[in-house]
Amino acid sequence: MVSILPKPINELDEEVLRQYSKLTKKWEDKGRSRYILSNLFNVPSFVINYSFFSNLFISFLSGWNLSNDNITKPYGKEFNIQEESTRLEQGNPFIKTIDRITRLPLFLTGIGLTCYGAYEAISGFYNNDSQCTSDGLSHLLLGIPFVGVSSSQYIKDSDPKLLNRNSLFQIAYKGLKNKLSTPKVKPVTVPVEARRENYLHRLEDYLTQ
Repeated sequence: MVSILPKPINELDEEVLRQYSKLTKKWEDKGRSRYILSNLFNVPSFVINYSFFSNLFISFLSGWNLSNDNITKPYGKEFNIQEESTRLEQGNPFIKTIDRITRLPLFLTGIGLTCYGAYEAISGFYNNDSQCTSDGLSHLLLGIPFVGVSSSQYIKDSDPKLLNRNSLFQIAYKGLKNKLSTPKVKPVTVPVEARRENYLHRLEDYLTQ
């Protein structure tokens, strides 16, 4: 997959894609289409957004995904194809590019909103603060469509080959471990023989005086 993002962002994007690739592989191993799995994330997002917020941007992307999943199929019509060359020939590069640019910001925004909303709702519930609970639920419901739409985009672009690579967290852990590891102590060779001979010469000179 050709990178269209700066390297640090691309690495994070690929790590998220790697996690979705695990889910998609399990789904496809049962002979199911990833377009159906994509719909399972996108359709509820569309309904929630339309029912509570009508966010035009999310509505557009949800409709975009619905069209892609059920009509145009820009990622190819059949994903259970083993020949990699055949898979690479399928799909619409323009639509893939749009999805790859928008999915990480959508995902991070959605995760932030849902986590913050859940924290607010739980805090409000325990503190008997109905306003805080209401605000938390609003943020939670606002974040779910962001996560759903980005999940739909990641699922369609899943790449099983990413599962053979070390995760970003494994790479970071190994790098940190190497930096913190105790350096090996190298043995230092002491020229004992030369020192012994020098001592004997001095002793001999002293005795012969």
